[in-house]
Amino acid sequence: MLFLSALITIPLSFHPATSHTIVIKDFLAQFYALNFLLLGGALLIRETFWSTAPKSIWIPLLLYVLYGTVRAFQSPYLEHSWTQWAITLSGISAIIPAYLVFQRESSASRALWVLGAVAAMVSIYAGFQFAAALTGVKGIDPVNWAWDSAPIVGSFLRFADTNLEKMEWERFEGFGPLPGACSTLGNPNFFAGFLIPLFGLFAGLSLWKLFTRSDKEKSRKWLGISAPILVYVLVLLAILMAGSRGGLLGMGGVAVGVLLLYGGVLLRKGERVYGLASIGMGLAIALVISCTLFVLFWPANRESAEQTFGSVENRSIVYRCTSWLIRDHFFIGVTPGNFTIRFPYYLTGPEAEQYGWLEAPEEKVLEHAHSEYLEIWSDLGVVGLILWLATLIGLFRFLWWGLRSFEQPFSRWLILGIAVGVLGALFQNLISVSLRWVASAWIFWTFIGAGTGWVVGKFRPKTDRPKPLPFWLIPMAFVLAMILFLPNTKRWAADWHFVRGRDLLQHGSPKAEEELQRTIELNPRFPQSYYLLAGHYYTNSRFEDAIENYKKVQQLRGNVVVLTENLATSYFKLSTTLEQEADREEALLTAIELYEGSLERHPTFPRLYDYLSRAYHRIGLERLSVEHRRKAIELYEKWFQWEFKYGRARYALDLAKNYYLEGDYESAFWQVRNAKRWGENPDSLEVMKRALFNADPSLSAKWDREEVKAIESANTTTPNE
Repeated sequence: MLFLSALITIPLSFHPATSHTIVIKDFLAQFYALNFLLLGGALLIRETFWSTAPKSIWIPLLLYVLYGTVRAFQSPYLEHSWTQWAITLSGISAIIPAYLVFQRESSASRALWVLGAVAAMVSIYAGFQFAAALTGVKGIDPVNWAWDSAPIVGSFLRFADTNLEKMEWERFEGFGPLPGACSTLGNPNFFAGFLIPLFGLFAGLSLWKLFTRSDKEKSRKWLGISAPILVYVLVLLAILMAGSRGGLLGMGGVAVGVLLLYGGVLLRKGERVYGLASIGMGLAIALVISCTLFVLFWPANRESAEQTFGSVENRSIVYRCTSWLIRDHFFIGVTPGNFTIRFPYYLTGPEAEQYGWLEAPEEKVLEHAHSEYLEIWSDLGVVGLILWLATLIGLFRFLWWGLRSFEQPFSRWLILGIAVGVLGALFQNLISVSLRWVASAWIFWTFIGAGTGWVVGKFRPKTDRPKPLPFWLIPMAFVLAMILFLPNTKRWAADWHFVRGRDLLQHGSPKAEEELQRTIELNPRFPQSYYLLAGHYYTNSRFEDAIENYKKVQQLRGNVVVLTENLATSYFKLSTTLEQEADREEALLTAIELYEGSLERHPTFPRLYDYLSRAYHRIGLERLSVEHRRKAIELYEKWFQWEFKYGRARYALDLAKNYYLEGDYESAFWQVRNAKRWGENPDSLEVMKRALFNADPSLSAKWDREEVKAIESANTTTPNE
């Protein structure tokens, strides 16, 4: 029951008062993982596990876990790496209860009912939300119903300080007229990653129903006459609604896996014609899927290729840069979770420009390699990748043996469904990293445990059936898990205060600093809190405090360019407040050194040239100042040609300042107009406007004319509008 409750709770749990550091799904996953290890450990010892388990699976998996744990503790950013690796371990822990549950037919039957119910519930819920996203009628979405006024649910929501409207679908680029929406499970690839194994499982069970028409009483005992087919259809529709290319790839992998494995079984039974036909269909579908995906990935023209994150063009850049990272850390990787820290060293120069961002890539491009295999390779090197693949190869060898050995149709189709569910997930993860996300990882490892457990249970001698554990072990393990996990609740509380502080900071509340300080008291190794505090201090001209907190982030997360830029700018601003000439010069030189170091890594980042120009001017190096200012203008103008524009109002104002210093008042004027149109701070605009009007008084009248035009344009409406 603990295992089944975890399967239901983790994919669906949500609370807005969490950040990306410790979302409630990850928190619950790690708590349940501890329970599984305690209860599973007791069961494994009692059932003489090592004498029955397939060693070709468990030995490489154990070595993978031990190796990854050692590498995590070797990380220069231990807190970050261990947080990421702990999520991986919590997903793998699902293999233990699944292995044990599926050794008993009665337990497996109940587990299949639960999996079917969860899959159907999530898919139906996705259908409501997809309809709301497609039609624009928010009332269709269940999260917009009047839950707050409901008698019991409303009281609970108020107590939990949550709002279900935050569970609306995110919108991503979809196929044709369809919105690329995904459910509250997160990114479309993660949503599909949760459903793809279930799609494979219920594909197998549906085929069992279609090909096995006798003994209907027995079939009702398992899942009913049509239940697996219904769940299969619901999951199929939900994956299609997600609009995930990875999901389509996973579905293709399931179809190919069913045909190839079933064809192999037919060949072994001597049915050569049907076996070859099944294998041929599988290979044909694989070819069609490959061609279709290529067409879907490839945009209509070169310009959109440079602007679409999901295009082949951009993915190839990511994979190419990742291959360079792997080349430099081939054998043992960069340690778990550090891909996002190391990758920006390789997305530089032409690749960064070609990718479509002249902005700093560390904070705004990607956190993963967009391929599970490349992600594992970059994190743990070829050693970790080989151990992971060895585990999966051992699994498929074991399931193939079971598939050939079973006589009962149900067992064959169940094993086939489990095998192709895992295979579908592996296909999807060619271009996705869904195993980095709790719900997908739990389902994936649950299937691996369920498949091995079913085969072991069916071939165990009847006399070898273990006796049930004493019931008192379950509450005892639960209480012990709570005691062992208690220190981690401080991290959860810290995350709660962090999100409150972040929200208060956005609203300019003076209590924000208090909340963020409380976060650090609870978790002194919380880089995001130091980062926000530093920004708060910078905004309030407390530059020394800002520098201290930026340096703390640097110690915890590495020398990312956005952090380096902010640290350098804090030194630059500090130089304007210091009284002693020597102190001012020292602060300026430190700022210049930091800016130049970032510029070596990211020579297409316009703000670095901009700030370096100002620093050189301040210290008296005018020739270097002019060179960097002109380069900044060139890159700013180039940056504005891209579709994805981050902070364009601020950048327009920065570009206007550079044009002003170059004496190009006309260009500066139009950039100030752009900054106003895009919502720049009015006070900042007034300073720039006064400088422009003083330099060229005719621009004042021109500004007034443009204001009148803007008002007239805003008041003009068309019949369609």
